Amino acid sequence: MDVAGRTENTLQPSEHSDALERFLSSDEGGGSGYGVATYVSARLATCRIYNLETNELCGTLELPGEYAALSCPELKHALDVILDRLALEADVPLSKVNVAVVSGTTAMESKASNLEESDLLCDLEAELVEFGRDVEFIMAGTNAIAVGQAYFVPCLNTNVGGDVFCNLLAIDILGAEKPQLFINTGSHDTSGIVLVYGNRDKLSVCAVPDGVSAKEAMERLLEVCQAEYEHIERTLVSGDIEVEVPSELRDRTHRVPDAAIEGASAILLSEMAEDELCRIVSSCHIVEV
Repeated sequence: MDVAGRTENTLQPSEHSDALERFLSSDEGGGSGYGVATYVSARLATCRIYNLETNELCGTLELPGEYAALSCPELKHALDVILDRLALEADVPLSKVNVAVVSGTTAMESKASNLEESDLLCDLEAELVEFGRDVEFIMAGTNAIAVGQAYFVPCLNTNVGGDVFCNLLAIDILGAEKPQLFINTGSHDTSGIVLVYGNRDKLSVCAVPDGVSAKEAMERLLEVCQAEYEHIERTLVSGDIEVEVPSELRDRTHRVPDAAIEGASAILLSEMAEDELCRIVSSCHIVEV
């Protein structure tokens, strides 16, 4: 597929987003080589390369495309091409890339890893010892051979993927004392809407099956927390779909840029972020709607 996207120049550590700052303030690097953080959804792939010794962001490439329509080999090739281009423009030898963190919807992570969706699901009844999966490195690029590890952010089920958890990590949902409402709308208007309600004590996660319209999905999801509207401190909406929130929440509603890549980057760079991700997953309670 043709690769055309937006590449950002090298950023200094002081220019990291707020989502990363709380982790990087105590982690000043200490790794070796370079790492890749990747977010892949149905219609957007974002890839970042970091220097793991300094936590410096060396470059970012955002590339829209119809990734959900690609087969596993086609998606892998698309990611290879993206990494090739980004490494070239960031002047980073691919042979020095030794770790990657991959986040996305359950279906997209399954394609990227060439694993069955069931292999990416975490069991909330069992203790979450580590996040994701340690598998053969799948983002080696097409021009060089890199050997390392790829970690896939755990998924709860087919509708609640690693992108949701990376978003929750980026917005610091465990740092909230008062209830928060997070709505992840995905990138197409017939499925993929996930609602998370709660704070540091407990998180209720709701999703609707594929094929349900955005309007009906929102009606079903908001019924779960309708009685708690007056207690909600803020409502955050992420994704491409325009959704209508109840009038009681509009003055506390904000649309946030897709923060999944921020969460994936934090996991790549900080053990604190990895630990917090595990706490988020362990705090989740699935609510059927």
